Amino acid sequence: TAVLGVAILLGASLATGLTVIVPLGLPLLGSGFEGLETFVPLLGCLAALRLPKSALATAALAEGRTHLPVFANLPRLLAAPVIWLALSRGEGIETLLIIATIAEILGVGLGILLARAAKIPVRDLAVAALAFVLVLSGQLALATLICVAAWALYAVHSAPAFKRGAACLLPFISAITRPPRLGCNDVSLYLKWGLPRCWAMTRLIA
Repeated sequence: TAVLGVAILLGASLATGLTVIVPLGLPLLGSGFEGLETFVPLLGCLAALRLPKSALATAALAEGRTHLPVFANLPRLLAAPVIWLALSRGEGIETLLIIATIAEILGVGLGILLARAAKIPVRDLAVAALAFVLVLSGQLALATLICVAAWALYAVHSAPAFKRGAACLLPFISAITRPPRLGCNDVSLYLKWGLPRCWAMTRLIA
C-alpha cells in the first residue's frame, strides 16, 4: 500500500512536470515538432498511469501472484481493435491518445482490485485524479500546488510508510543523477531488477 501510494503521487507529479517542462523545450527541437504541445498533457497522463501499474505488478510478482500483470494489461490489449477502428474512420492522434489513456485507467483500476491491498490509498488516488483533471484542463499552476501539498502531507502523516516507499525510488533517482546521461537501458534495468530488489528490502524493513 505504501509503495502504491508513492507510485500514484509520483505519477501525478510526472504528468504535471512533463506538461510544464516539455513545451518549454519544444522550440529547441525545430519546426518539425510544432503543434506537439497540444498532445503533451495526454502523453504525460498516459506515461504517469504506467507507474502505479508497474508498482502493482512488481508487488504481485514479489508475492508470487504472476496473474496480476497479465489481467492488468488486458484493457490495453482490448483497446487495440478500438484504435484500429478509430484509425479506419480517419480519427486523429488525439483520439488515439484518449483511447490509450482510458485503457490505462481501466488497467490501473483492475490491478488495484486484483492486488487485494489491505488498504487502498484513496487519498492518493483522489489527489492524482484531481491533478490529472487540472493538467488536462490547462490549470498547471494549481496542479503543481496540489502535487506539492500532497507530497508534504504524505511525508508528515505517513513518515515510516513514506520512507519505505521512497526506498524503491532511490535507484531510479540515482540513475537520473548519474553522469553522463540517462538512457532507456537504465530505466529498463531499474524496472526489471532494481525495483523488485528494493521491494524485497522494504518487506524486510516493514
